[in-house]
Order: sequence, then C-alpha cells, then structure tokens
Amino acid sequence: MNDALAEMNGVPAEDHLGRTIPQVLPEVAPEVADELRQVIATGEPITGYELEGATPAQPGVKRTWLEGFYPVRGGDGEILGVGVVTLEITERKAAEAARERALEAEREARAAAEAAATRARFLAEASVLLDRSLDMDVTLESIATLAVPDIADWCTVDALENGELRNVVVRHVDPEKTAFGERLLGTFHYPPDAPNGPPEVVRTGRSELLPEITDEMLVANARNEEHLDMLRELGMHSVMVVPMVSRARMLGTITFVSAESSRRFSDDDVLLAEDLARRAAVAFDNARLYQERAQIARTLQESLLPPQLPTIPGVEVAARYLAAGEGIEVGGDFYDLFDAGSGDWSIVMGDVCGKGADAAALTALARYTLRATAEPATKPSEALQTLNDAVLRQRGDGRFITVAYARLHSNGGGRARLTLSTGGHPPPIVLRADGSAEPVGRPGTLLGVVVDPVLTDDTVMLGPGDVLFLYTDGVTEAHAPEHLLEVEDVARIVSGCAGKDAADLVKCVEDEVRSLGPGPPGDDIAMLALRLTQNGEAPGP
Repeated sequence: MNDALAEMNGVPAEDHLGRTIPQVLPEVAPEVADELRQVIATGEPITGYELEGATPAQPGVKRTWLEGFYPVRGGDGEILGVGVVTLEITERKAAEAARERALEAEREARAAAEAAATRARFLAEASVLLDRSLDMDVTLESIATLAVPDIADWCTVDALENGELRNVVVRHVDPEKTAFGERLLGTFHYPPDAPNGPPEVVRTGRSELLPEITDEMLVANARNEEHLDMLRELGMHSVMVVPMVSRARMLGTITFVSAESSRRFSDDDVLLAEDLARRAAVAFDNARLYQERAQIARTLQESLLPPQLPTIPGVEVAARYLAAGEGIEVGGDFYDLFDAGSGDWSIVMGDVCGKGADAAALTALARYTLRATAEPATKPSEALQTLNDAVLRQRGDGRFITVAYARLHSNGGGRARLTLSTGGHPPPIVLRADGSAEPVGRPGTLLGVVVDPVLTDDTVMLGPGDVLFLYTDGVTEAHAPEHLLEVEDVARIVSGCAGKDAADLVKCVEDEVRSLGPGPPGDDIAMLALRLTQNGEAPGP
C-alpha cells in the first residue's frame, strides 16, 4: 500500500495492513472483493474497471476511481495474490458529465430549432398553397392535401353550413382508402349531438386531442356492428380535431387521424394543426366571400342586360356579353333592344366609365332613360341629348358614358331603314350580303361631359342578308396594350365571318378576337348583331 492510495482511501497505509477490505472500505468492499476473486479464479487481469463509492474520510461523498486488478505470481507461476492500481477520476467524470449535459442540451436545442424550422416551412408552404385559388372547393382540397401525409394518415374537413356540419373532403394517401373513408362518413356521419368529434369542437370552439384510441372508445361511439367494423378497419391510433374560425365565425373543423404510421399526437401537434386551421379558415372565408361577391356581381350584371332578346319579324338577333377577369365587379358595358312603337325598334350599345356599383348605377340610368324617351318621333340624337342632360343633372362624379343608339324601321320585303347616332362610341359595322363590311355613322361627343355634345343622325339602308354589328371597346382593346384594333380591323374581322347567321357571326367574331393574343380578354366585351333575313326566310330567335 503506497501513500497515494492510502490518501485516496482516507486511511493511513499502516492501517490497511493485516486487515480485510470490508474492514477498511466497507462501502466498496463487495465490488472490490468480487473483482479480486475473479482475478484469482481466472488468472487474468481486469483493466478499466470504474468503481464508485465513498471512503471513511468523506462518508456520503460520491467518488469515482478507475481500477486495474492483476494476478501476482511466484517463481513457479503460482498465484500468490492480487495487485491493485487505482486512479481517482472523480473530477474527470464530473467534467465529462457536464460536457454530456451541455451536448444533450445542444442536441435538444438543435432538434427544437429544426422542428421549428420544419414547422415554419410547412406553414409557409401551406399559406402559398392556400392562396393559389379563391375557389372554395379547391381551397378545401388544398387543406387535406397539406395534412396528408405530413401531419396525419387521414384528414377530413367538415364545413358548417346553415348550422349543420357537412363533410366536404376526405383524404388518404391511398385513393382506395380515401374512397373507403368517404363511404364511412357518407353512411355514418357524426350526429349533431355527438359528445365528441367535430360536433363538440363546433359547440365549444376548442380543439380535441385523443392521444390514444382504444377499442373501448370505438365500441362506445359505434352506431351498430357495421359501423364498429368500419371504425376498426380504419386502424386509428390517435386523433385530433381542430376548429376553423375566421373573423370570430365558426366555419367548420379539420380532423387528423393517425393510423398506419402509429403516430401518437401530442400537444405540439395540436398547436401545429391549429395554426394550419387558422390559415385554412382565412383562405376558406376569403374564397366564400369572393364567390358571394362574384354571385352578386353576376346577378347585378344580368339585371342591367335584357333578360332575353325580343323576336323581330324578318330579323335574326344575337348578343354576347363577356366579363373580363374573375367577374367579381359589375362591368360598364351594356346593350339593349326594345320595341319603340309603330314598328320601330331601338338598338343600344353602350359603355360606362369604370366598374362597380357606381358604373352599375350609371348603366341603369342610361338604359331606363333611353327606354323612357323611345318614341317614333324622337330622333336617336335627341334621345342621346336627353341622356346627356340626365347624366349631368344626376351625376357629379365625373363619370361619362359612350352610346351607339340606332332606330330600325322595317320597310318590308326584307329591307329596313336604320337611323343612327353615336355619342363617343365606336361606330357600328354594317356587313353586306356580298361580304363587304364598313363602319357607319359619324363620331359624336362623350355623354356626361359637356352640356351641348355634338350629336348627329345618319341613315343607312339595309337589305336582305345585311347585318348590323354593334360592339364595345372591349373588342378593340381585348389584348391591349400589345395589340390594339382600329375600326377597320373590326370591319375586316366581321367581313371574315360573312355568310353566318347572327348567333354564329357573334361567336365567330369572339373567336377571332380571342385568337389575337394570349390569355383572356383584358376588358369586358359586349356584342349585338341583327341580320335581315331573305324574303320568305324564317327569322332566327
């Protein structure tokens, strides 16, 4: 026994001699005795053995030693005893433990940072995907697409409509399983008074987490044996249901189900699902509002156009209105065709400055003013003057209007007299039966700008097979600014559609205009065609 080991043990060297290990080091004696016996029994040394315990000098203080045991042999190889080499490594072990704790903390921090980054990337991608469409069905499909399989094996979306939940999307990565899920929810949807699931989440506005789904839960929620069998076939392990709320309005729920992955949802998963649900709710609500606005715009637009074109003896009539963009605003283009009395017909094609409610109000003013002044004795220029006065009198917002107004009087035998006046509007095109086409009428002043606009009346005779074609500047500016049409260009297009009835001619012009540039037209388009039929030819609708 040297002094170094005696100092480690806290017992003088001489007090070790002649005594057993339990007598000197009672706390570590059992382990050391076992190692000594093993060396004696096997004749093999033991190295790198770590021993922990306390010494008599510092009872209760945990210390660590690195031990080596080796056999001591005599000249004939007989084992005489066991030698022990001891190195105290208490401080080194403490430093290693501190380093390991630091490394573990770093690993945890890195994992948390990576998880946060993954979550941020997922939510960023979700926002981009949800912003791609303002179609409600596409938006709901996008929600399920985001969830499977990144969050769950199954995802269902239920929308709240008129106070009732309606399942709108079921998604699984396997299309066959998706069909099974649709069949399950179609046959056994949640009852309104269900104590859990989407109905309960809608009632409370709070998310629901079921970390583990047991068979007892399935039995308690099954309606009958068939329902229970289908629930068991899903293989659910964990479920969470989160609400979709936007602008303090409950819109529905999203349900996430873990099945094949055997994933167990946690509170962190619920937080991610809730974040996705909030973004989805905003996108869904925006799509709903957008479609409501588009429906209102369509309804208002339709109210500003004739519900149906009248039947004029000896004349084919066709019209076309094309809304630019998404059609969420009321356009300023309009047309009208009505009986002016004494066998005369009033023909109107107009364009109001701007879009929206103000444009709609001005459109209504124009239509009903022209209808109110429609008398056989009133010239088209006089009707436009009356409209100009009405716009100046009733509108102070600087909006103006362009109108082409014609009066058609049949002379019999497939012939008619056309009296025309234009107030700043593109001149109509007359397509003759021989295929030639030319603009008619003299340009006039915009209406609603000055008190005394320049307005004139021009007369054109039409014969059998001749066509009067009226249009708005949406035709000439369909692909502006890259491609602008002059009036002569429009006449050439109309001439290229010769030989067709009124409906086919309007469709022909539309197709030609669309083909002049990429994408849909950039402005609203209104077109109206009247074709005099040949003698004895039945007029079209």
